[in-house]
Amino acid sequence: MEAYITRHKTAVKLYSCYTMMGRIRDCCCDSQSESCNRRLSGWFASYGRFVARHSRLFVAVPLVFGLLLGLGLVRLTFDTNMEHLFTPTDSQAKEDRDVAARLFPMNAAENFSASKQIRPVTFGQIIFTAKTGGSMMRGSFLDEILLFDQHMKNQTAAAGVPFEQLCARSSTTDGCYEDLFLSYLRNQGTRKLVQRSFAYPVAQNRSFVGFSVGDVSLRGDRFVQDYSAVQIHYFLQLPEGDSSARQWTEAFLHSAFSFDSQLLHLAPYTTHSLEEEFHKNGHDVVPLFVIAFTIMILFAVGTVALTDWVRSKPLIGLLGVCSTFLAMLSSVGLLSAIGVKFSIVVGMMPVLLLGIGIDDMFIMVAAWRRTDPNDSVEKRMSDTMQHAAVSVTITSLTDFLAFLIGIITVFPSVFGFCLYTAVAVLFDYIYQITFFAACLALDGQREDANRHAITFRTVLPKTAASDKSRSYRLFCSGGVKLNGKVIGEAADHPANHFIKFRYGPFIMKPAVKVIILLLFAGYLGVSIYGCTKVKEGLRLTDLVADDSYASDFLDKSDAYFANYGPRVTFVISEPLNYWDASVQSSLQNLVKKIEATTYVEQVGLTDFWLLEYIEYLPGVAGHSNVAQAEFFQYLPSFLADQRFHRFKADIKLSKDGNTIEGSRFFIQSTNMSSTSRKMGLLLEFRDIAAEFPVKTFPYHPMFPHYDQYVAVRPNTLQNVGIALIAMTIVAVFMIPNPIYSIVIVLCIVSIDAGVVGIMTFWGVNLDAVSMISIILCIGFSVDFSAHITHAYMASTGSNRKKKTIEALYDLGWPTVQSAFSTILGLVPLAFANSYVFQTFFKTLFLVISLGFVHGFAVLPVVLSLVGPLPKKKSSDPEMGSQKSLKEPNWDELDSPGMLSKERKTRNSHVFHETESQHVHRNGYMPVGSYDAIHMTGSDRTTDIYMIPVSSV
Repeated sequence: MEAYITRHKTAVKLYSCYTMMGRIRDCCCDSQSESCNRRLSGWFASYGRFVARHSRLFVAVPLVFGLLLGLGLVRLTFDTNMEHLFTPTDSQAKEDRDVAARLFPMNAAENFSASKQIRPVTFGQIIFTAKTGGSMMRGSFLDEILLFDQHMKNQTAAAGVPFEQLCARSSTTDGCYEDLFLSYLRNQGTRKLVQRSFAYPVAQNRSFVGFSVGDVSLRGDRFVQDYSAVQIHYFLQLPEGDSSARQWTEAFLHSAFSFDSQLLHLAPYTTHSLEEEFHKNGHDVVPLFVIAFTIMILFAVGTVALTDWVRSKPLIGLLGVCSTFLAMLSSVGLLSAIGVKFSIVVGMMPVLLLGIGIDDMFIMVAAWRRTDPNDSVEKRMSDTMQHAAVSVTITSLTDFLAFLIGIITVFPSVFGFCLYTAVAVLFDYIYQITFFAACLALDGQREDANRHAITFRTVLPKTAASDKSRSYRLFCSGGVKLNGKVIGEAADHPANHFIKFRYGPFIMKPAVKVIILLLFAGYLGVSIYGCTKVKEGLRLTDLVADDSYASDFLDKSDAYFANYGPRVTFVISEPLNYWDASVQSSLQNLVKKIEATTYVEQVGLTDFWLLEYIEYLPGVAGHSNVAQAEFFQYLPSFLADQRFHRFKADIKLSKDGNTIEGSRFFIQSTNMSSTSRKMGLLLEFRDIAAEFPVKTFPYHPMFPHYDQYVAVRPNTLQNVGIALIAMTIVAVFMIPNPIYSIVIVLCIVSIDAGVVGIMTFWGVNLDAVSMISIILCIGFSVDFSAHITHAYMASTGSNRKKKTIEALYDLGWPTVQSAFSTILGLVPLAFANSYVFQTFFKTLFLVISLGFVHGFAVLPVVLSLVGPLPKKKSSDPEMGSQKSLKEPNWDELDSPGMLSKERKTRNSHVFHETESQHVHRNGYMPVGSYDAIHMTGSDRTTDIYMIPVSSV
């Protein structure tokens, strides 16, 4: 017997030596990917133990910290300026406005002109249409308009803000500046105006009436035969921010809503309508957000619950939601405290963040359930953090970077949303690995004591409760421990079982792979085609509810008054020798070039003082070719002439009156019914003006809004490009294998292309709202792809198919939970009566659904085809293969009482160790140091060969 033992003792020691050498070799030859993840996983494993030891501290400190940050809410302020929120901060039109306002200041109390406004004053306007439809050219209808005018003035006077005292005034009239059509009604009477036609769009007195009557039919080429809408304007001398101005607009709206007319439909609108209706719309969707939160919370709690009432974790689901809300509170409190304004667009952040937080929670819970119930809570938390925290770190980092990059934008609404969300994502990550991890550890102590998930009372495992009542077995029993000892095996989650044994093998079938790839190719084709059809811009009607009075007005304005666009001012902002014939010729050519564009159809609508002055000069000077002195000599009389008095505000003279420091002329645009024409007009007019040798630029008060059409595409491409680079760097750093990195980046590009392309067919334009969704799309697309890719990389499967199925088994169900919880939470927003919130629903729905399909179907197929293969063990020519070393001939070595072979399930992981050493799972160990050798066996079992140390 001694010889037998001595002979086999030598063999086992030789095997031990070889396996140790193999372990050293593998450690030295590990890829950078495995090394990086091993270090990170190892750190989180140690951290998990630390959290488990100090769980109460990790619950208390984040909770107090978050509540303290929440005190910053006392400084919460709202940004309600619509132009500031939805127009570019670097808008060229805003700079041009400052120059134009300096050259041509307007005092609305003395020399107001509606068509020459630089900074619009407070206004109220109203569109009248017949309730029965059709013609408005009837005496009774026009009489109703005069009745409303008096009604409005009575109502505003009763409110303490009489129109006659606050109205804008012109230097050509003694009283208020009166709307052109209203003036016609008073001066000619309704009967005469019906019987007598007037010229259109320029009336006999050279007044432009294109915005006064709409849906016009002409008699001949010029005279009005009929019209279906009338628009009346009222202007105040007060700026928009004046408190009296706001009171007046409220009284104006009240007068419109209270006017009882049997004949006319009234569509009012004021300076503050867009702002007020936009924010009212935000308040109206609050109930929908409450429903969304409720659905997401119930789903989160319900899907982590089990019929095993010990392993069930409904309270953990609720605490995971609380962790996310704590992150929201911290973000809003901190940023409010330092003065960052909150806008209604930021109000969409909670739904998004709740989806991110719940996703992290599902990953953590799934990792906990894969741990061994025999282990201590510390060990289980160590294993949980080791497997889940790396994945959570990758996705949180990419989400954080995506939103952080999103603040590199020219749109303040996007900046605010991305800043608030980036900080919230950061806090959510911190609270997930501190507060929620500690809650999970505390709940683990409950589970270890086999206590009920809700009542916390000690209960019997189901296997020991056969003699109990049916209700006890259904609602009380659970767990695998009785009196501190494991008496059963923890059942796998049904969804995980389905994924591993049904869904995974199904999509690994060659025919299914081909179908998925063909469908994916079709999806890419549709997406790319959709990307070529993207339309830019956020229309004003998109900012208010569909049933808003403001929406009614804007729709009627587009329907009846779209024939004519803005009356564009061309400002020459530098001194110019206007008396010089060559200069006059170049200016005339400039006007002709502008009039030759497709945006100007009727050249007779141009209003340029120089052209009129050139025709005026022969009558006073005998000829038009005058010298500088004569040019300025006759200029005062020209401006004093009643026919040309309107040009006085278009010339900026020097103090000595001998130099024109700046001047302007007006071009009437036409057919601005689409955003593409608005953008085209802006760009082409600017290009033409830039060719003029002296600084010249076009301007209209609507141009800051037109600038969004120009800025949104390049700004989106810039952010997406930077984000893709950042995501690539993160992928290379966290998963430094080129194949994994390329796969993740391609998934991001594919999902982004799908979102942009499909949203085009869904009626969503590329604007500030959808731009937010495209930014978050980058982060979310990384979430879905990184989870599965990281699980594939960490898998120990022997081939691509097994690694893919194992990856789906590990993180497939959490991915399903995350996607469906967010989608269910978004469903209520589909019923929001607002383009902004409907767009948020549509784009985020696309992001989540496409990301889920990529992560759950496309990516597994791709990894099964091109994913890195498991590392093969190198062979030593003298010592043989690794496999031969790891599996000696046990038939030769075994003898009664010498060696005993036990088979244990993989889930049990029970090893006999010395006090100072532990078995490295899936590694190698010298037999001389251990009394057990870990052998990798079948898919569900591990062979463990027990060797008494004394025998060796």
